[in-house]
Amino acid sequence: MSGLEQKLYQLIISRLDGEKLSSIQYQERASELVRKGIGGFILFGGKRDEVKTFINKLQSVSEIPLFIASDIERGVGQQIDGATHFPCQMAVAAAINKNNSSDVEILEDVINAVSHEAIDIGINMPLIPVLDVNRNPDNPIICTRAFSD
Repeated sequence: MSGLEQKLYQLIISRLDGEKLSSIQYQERASELVRKGIGGFILFGGKRDEVKTFINKLQSVSEIPLFIASDIERGVGQQIDGATHFPCQMAVAAAINKNNSSDVEILEDVINAVSHEAIDIGINMPLIPVLDVNRNPDNPIICTRAFSD
């Protein structure tokens, strides 16, 4: 593979479906992408221990560290079975008084818990916080993902 091809592969972040890790064929396809030099994966779903083991396996065969991204704005449990869930961002914003140091400490504890759990599983590119703007109150997706309306 030429240097240019390798650099192009490093720009790619592909989907990694944790629910499919029981398939040897699926694991082999992901491993082949790593051998070709893919930049990483965005992780959706799966069981905690299976995902952690597979990410470690992929990292061990990669020439460069892989980006492992995941949308974990409500905690790692938003994507991974057996991991911790936290409230949506609107609930967090409503519960926290930024002028109260105890509230700020609680928020910092939540952030630390999410980051430590993500690191433990192998997620090194957490897609949080998501800064959605709730411009349409009828939008069921953005509604509680935004910090306020």
